[in-house]
Amino acid sequence: MKKNQNRVKILTCKYKVKSWFIATFAVFMILSCTQDIENLVGPSYSGYTIGLTAQYGGVGIVKSSLGSATIRVEVVTAAGVPVNGAAITLTNTLGTLGAAALITVNGVATTLLQAGDTAGTAYVVATVENITATTTVPILSF
Repeated sequence: MKKNQNRVKILTCKYKVKSWFIATFAVFMILSCTQDIENLVGPSYSGYTIGLTAQYGGVGIVKSSLGSATIRVEVVTAAGVPVNGAAITLTNTLGTLGAAALITVNGVATTLLQAGDTAGTAYVVATVENITATTTVPILSF
């Protein structure tokens, strides 16, 4: 009986160490993996350039959970001046966007992409006037 109790204690300790390692690794990945603005596109009819990025940390967001990615759109003029009041339309292939229409403030607009029930790659497309930019968010199944 005593031998089995010692085994249970050892196994419990091993699982606590493994859980601590996984949690620490996840926090490290979240803090260290943020993409830069990608897919700069332009000029539009008005001479605007847009940039789009998804910020989610780690390797993706987990489906059917509270996993989300911040979708950030930047709109600037040809001279690099941030555009106030630029109308942005967003579409996506997986998950749910917090808003499908955004207006820039100081050249920036953000919303969230919540993971849905399907794993895969979510493509998010931002449109300003006649130009579009695309970013991806991996939605994981574990």
